[in-house]
Amino acid sequence: MIYESHYWKEPLLTAARWLSGLRLSENTRESTYVKLEKELMLGFYSVRKLIETIKISDSTKKIKFDILWYKKTKRVNWLNHAFIDENYDLTKSHSEQRDIEFICNLFVHSYVFVVSGDGKLEGVYVSTDRQKNQKVYFVPLEVILKIFRIVGRDYPSSLTFNRKQNGDLVATLVIS
Repeated sequence: MIYESHYWKEPLLTAARWLSGLRLSENTRESTYVKLEKELMLGFYSVRKLIETIKISDSTKKIKFDILWYKKTKRVNWLNHAFIDENYDLTKSHSEQRDIEFICNLFVHSYVFVVSGDGKLEGVYVSTDRQKNQKVYFVPLEVILKIFRIVGRDYPSSLTFNRKQNGDLVATLVIS
């Protein structure tokens, strides 16, 4: 259980600063790619954990982001999962609006995880083990940064509990 959310939110803001300044090239060290993957995985896990432990306002949870997806062209497995251009039709993008929790789950349960960018990080191609043979999503860096910053700065000022007819409690968090 997260009691003090500051310890989870501040690293999201630090990660956003680091990601926004990240430059990639053919000379980029493997350790930089490892740090990049860890920042994204731990960041999105943290966001999901904050959502599940009612430390994020309801308005933040409802925000939707435009992300692209591409249809698969061939079966994806462990031997070819990194070959985005061979496995998916990158010539025809489709757009969807998805909430923060959906995007978190893409990263936390990723089977396909491929960084995109030449010079500057542009985003990440990501798909879960369940979706990999249907589509791959492209989550732009701007969306990642926005999620980390919004959640990192979200400190609800009021909490209300209501009991449903079945006895379950429903929490409503508000930023004022």
